[in-house]
Amino acid sequence: MGTIAVAAGDYSTGGLPLTFVGKVKSASANNPHAVMIQGKSGYLYEADLENDKFIIRQQLDPADGGGADIPLTELAAAAAPAAVVADVIRFWALFKKFV
Repeated sequence: MGTIAVAAGDYSTGGLPLTFVGKVKSASANNPHAVMIQGKSGYLYEADLENDKFIIRQQLDPADGGGADIPLTELAAAAAPAAVVADVIRFWALFKKFV
């Protein structure tokens, strides 16, 4: 368990690098079995373990989707929103050593 900080710089399509080195005491720090990421800003945080990425998703206005229910979309490649930069993002990770 720990926190993840997002800098005010640019968000890249496909996500930000996700690493646990220095955040957990485990020989398999770069090989988690499962990860849950949670914040309070209203954005959805997702771990892409296959690509070692941290993806941020947002809800679009349904009117932009023709009024229909639309899935959450990944942030566009641009500066990270201020709400994400200010958020306290927590993660819980299970590492193969403990499973």
